[in-house]
Amino acid sequence: MPSLNPHHIFILKISLASISLLLTATYLFSSSSSSTHFTEITTSLPSLPSLPSLPSLPSLPTISNPLSSSPSSSSAKATFVSALLADENEIDGAFDNKTLVELCASRSWTPGLIFKCEPFEGGIANVRNVLLNCVRYAIEAGATSLITPEILLRTTASPDGASVPLTHYFDLPHFTDLLTTSCPQISLIGSQNDLYNAPSTAVPIPLVPSSLTGPLLGGFILSAPGNWSSSFRAFLNATHPEPPSAIKPVLVSVSPPLLEFPLTYDDPHFVAQFGRLLRFRPDVRKLAASVIFAMNEKYTLEMKAGGASGIEKKLWYGAHLRTGQDALAAGWTPYSMQETNYISHAQVSHLHLIYMTSTFPGDLVTFTEKAAGFNISVATKTSLLGSGTDDGAAKPGYEEEWAALGGLSWDQALLVDYEVLLRSSVFGGTWESSFSWGVAMRRHVVASGKKGWVNIAQRSVDGPFTHISPRSLHSSHHYLSPPSRGSFLPLPHDGFASEARLSHQKAKRNGKGKRQEEEGKAELSEKEKGNGGVVKEAKEGETCFKDRLSVVFGPVGEGRRELAIGQANKWGKEKREKRAGKFRMRLGTWRVATTLSGWKKG
Repeated sequence: MPSLNPHHIFILKISLASISLLLTATYLFSSSSSSTHFTEITTSLPSLPSLPSLPSLPSLPTISNPLSSSPSSSSAKATFVSALLADENEIDGAFDNKTLVELCASRSWTPGLIFKCEPFEGGIANVRNVLLNCVRYAIEAGATSLITPEILLRTTASPDGASVPLTHYFDLPHFTDLLTTSCPQISLIGSQNDLYNAPSTAVPIPLVPSSLTGPLLGGFILSAPGNWSSSFRAFLNATHPEPPSAIKPVLVSVSPPLLEFPLTYDDPHFVAQFGRLLRFRPDVRKLAASVIFAMNEKYTLEMKAGGASGIEKKLWYGAHLRTGQDALAAGWTPYSMQETNYISHAQVSHLHLIYMTSTFPGDLVTFTEKAAGFNISVATKTSLLGSGTDDGAAKPGYEEEWAALGGLSWDQALLVDYEVLLRSSVFGGTWESSFSWGVAMRRHVVASGKKGWVNIAQRSVDGPFTHISPRSLHSSHHYLSPPSRGSFLPLPHDGFASEARLSHQKAKRNGKGKRQEEEGKAELSEKEKGNGGVVKEAKEGETCFKDRLSVVFGPVGEGRRELAIGQANKWGKEKREKRAGKFRMRLGTWRVATTLSGWKKG
């Protein structure tokens, strides 16, 4: 290789320095003018003498600059939503199936015994309750197969009801995986049509589960659930003398068992976990997480996606405003009282943001205007995802979520509210609504702490129930006063069960799917039937359930029936002897959880 003389070396250094300067200028100035300057500079350089060719150098890998751009709002939303939907970030932590595994391992199973849960129509909390009761009965019976449950919807197009898949509300893969993993003795069958090659199942055996045992507490709760499995075997032997077998299976069609299996029959851990077999469909949960992110962003809540409990303190109040013509016709708590209760409770809780779900848009507008006078903002899923403009456009950045929300039926859209309300710092509901009770009871698991579930009749979470004074709406002094002595947690009035019939009545619906006054007539007739009790009227600020996370407003002691309470206490004494005094039994506990908690034991 020829050597370079000093003159060439000097020229080379000058050239390299010039090139470095040009590259720096190009990096700093990307406009067309900078490109022009670059051309002018390069043409002004002296020409270099020909240099000997140098060996080529290997190209260097490109290194990206991680600080060159900040995460977009879209990516922040995706990260938040993904974290919020993680199993371990459920409000009560990851699902723990240990007590369900123990229960299934302790039962006797009958090959060829197939259970089918008859479709049930109703509000989401009652649909959950029926499905869980049915699965619980299947376990007690030792059924080795369960036909995937369906849901009954009544619409104008289908006034007698049409069955829709479980996926209308729930996450079927989640249900299938948790149930068959925890109870490997049970297999799921897609539909009854899949039994075409089993002629022995052509005529199902009808079963009303609550009819097999002794007197029912309150008219529908099993008084001796421990005897039910033996009573079922006797029933099956009488109706079908030939035992079921894998070759000749038997199909049992179970009438919808609403509010039947008593809460306190099972271990508290089981009670806290069993209802989680039924989780809402993935798109609904994703929408709810996006709503929470939008609320976090709009109101600068600085909320974390995860957390030990999934419920963060001092951020926002959740309320279920249950009004409308059907509720009015049924004599439920009027709008004015609900307005007072929720605004007062939010003030007492020092929360200035209310996330609200409402069944009547007009009342939502009135409530929002009223709350503004107390420096309280009101948010809804539509106000958070929509732009609020007359053209009904999406809020920028939420176009996908807005379209997804618009694709849901009105009852499916309520599931979004349910999921959002679960994470409110404080929740308030009304006693006639199973929706309100379902939210409060799921949150009660969190309030109960490591125990998993505290018998709510014990009132051991926060001490006595409280009365939230409506004076807080008219005074800067907020206080809590004690309720009357000797009151019991209410036996959920049949109003809870009757709400099951509000969701899909034969009534006409407008373009937005709102329920009409005809539904109230059906509701009222159900409520008038009752369970033999006298309906009380709630007073402002009166609470029938309260723990540190939730309040259900309603008359203290509503539904108290001395005979039923006496039966419950007697049965509870027997249970305490077997379980070393683990529970205190009161009928109020049974009904609220059996009834209103969508996830009570069964």
